[in-house]
Amino acid sequence: MDTHSVVKDFCNNYVEEAITAAVKVLKALPLSLRMLRDTHTVLLSGSRSERKAHGEFRASKNWLGGSSGATITQAKI
Repeated sequence: MDTHSVVKDFCNNYVEEAITAAVKVLKALPLSLRMLRDTHTVLLSGSRSERKAHGEFRASKNWLGGSSGATITQAKI
């Protein structure tokens, strides 16, 4: 198995686990911020981003084209 296949399978397992957990919750409860946070936690568990804030909303902006404050038309993507 090549590296790409291993990474793809690894990622698919987390996505499948997160979706399965979310669908299970949605059968009993309405869509909620808590469910979204819990799903995000499952997605990030065991990943490179493991030390980041699982299930937390971002407090800072995502900058396109760097943090120089470029507008969307100036951004180099």
